[in-house]
Amino acid sequence: MSTNSNRKPSNSSSATFSARLRPIAGALLVASLASPALALDYSVSLGYVVDHTSNTGRTADNEVDENIQRPQADIQITHDGPRWLVQGDYGYERRIFSEDFFEDDDIITGSGTVVFSPIPERIELKFNNTRTESTIQAFEASTPGNRQVVDQTTAGPLIRLPVNDADELQLEYEYGIFESDTTDTGGIRHAASTRYVLGLSPRRSVTFALEGVQDQFENPNAPDVETVTGTIGYFSDGDRLQLDAEVGYDQISRTLGREDSDGVVGNITASYTLSETQTIEAAFISDYSDRTLVLGAGRARFNDEVNADTDINELFRENNFRVAYSQDFGRTNARAELSYRELAFEDDTVPRDQEATSLLLTAGHQLTPRTTLEGAASFTERKFLDQAAGRTDDETRFNLDLRWQAGRNIDVTAGIRFTERDSNIDDFKFDELRYSVGIFYNFIGTN
Repeated sequence: MSTNSNRKPSNSSSATFSARLRPIAGALLVASLASPALALDYSVSLGYVVDHTSNTGRTADNEVDENIQRPQADIQITHDGPRWLVQGDYGYERRIFSEDFFEDDDIITGSGTVVFSPIPERIELKFNNTRTESTIQAFEASTPGNRQVVDQTTAGPLIRLPVNDADELQLEYEYGIFESDTTDTGGIRHAASTRYVLGLSPRRSVTFALEGVQDQFENPNAPDVETVTGTIGYFSDGDRLQLDAEVGYDQISRTLGREDSDGVVGNITASYTLSETQTIEAAFISDYSDRTLVLGAGRARFNDEVNADTDINELFRENNFRVAYSQDFGRTNARAELSYRELAFEDDTVPRDQEATSLLLTAGHQLTPRTTLEGAASFTERKFLDQAAGRTDDETRFNLDLRWQAGRNIDVTAGIRFTERDSNIDDFKFDELRYSVGIFYNFIGTN
């Protein structure tokens, strides 16, 4: 991707595809330069999947069924050493549609992290990249015509200065580049922070932080944003309870004559281990942003969909809460998650306020040493508060996936997915049944 955030997306497909590869290539290049000193564990998968959908346009009527071919390649890279941390999980997919409803396209999604410590525990040079496919407008159905990949890349140094045996001062700077495949919503970010970490014990600490962030957007109609945040945080890593809590205050100023904003922000995550097979997790986040948290999802599974407004750079307050329970039953694992997400835009001229309440149930079972079965069911009520008639959608999704290891390096998969949206506005109703079969060749190694 271009390092100049003011450059408009190229109309050339080859140039666009090249831009998609740049952050990934950058992370792999940094890792490869260190390869003489690293033992990179990697796995590569080459696959070919064919889907059949009963309603490719997800329309209320005039449904079009078609076959979709999806040749794909996935790569995972890991290394964790005293000087280098490398983690990468990316996938490429080409989508070939049998009908003329949508044009063929290709996407790259995933996430990668490279951390180099020239002086261990004192200096870190960090690189992070996330590519997530999302809707362009959240109030429309998630179809190929309403999807794009959002790329978020950050890089910069972290310096740790010991104050005494328990405390340290941290200085960090991050330079960020944000781009979208289709819409004019890219930009750059400068973020600088100072943190004082007060060590209460080897497993507990209190952190005082001050951060300044400047966001500059390529769209001239999107106001640039400057944010100053002061926070205090507490971290505890207990035998059964892990807690990471932070509360602070944001002061936000914007250009183009937009009103300033300020308010309390917070971030709390907790995990409690009931037993070796049972875990409870909870998280609450309340913050100001122009990019919702779900855009950090990276690669999606068969029935995952990210619904976000990625066609605008506008400030909103996001409140996000979730609680989850996980349990293993021998060869079976199960998880239940309840979540709530609210987006409230700062300007009344941006009619995108929305909230969603979801219940997600997932389970996996090892049928045989070579066969696994996974299933999921989700129920979501989504409200678009600024739309006419107080639009409310109820979405139901079910999916079932079977994977069989047919040979040492060959997997065969089959899946079925059902998606239904009921709405108080008839035009937004739809249902879709999708079948999927695929074959994959996998290999792993160490460089």
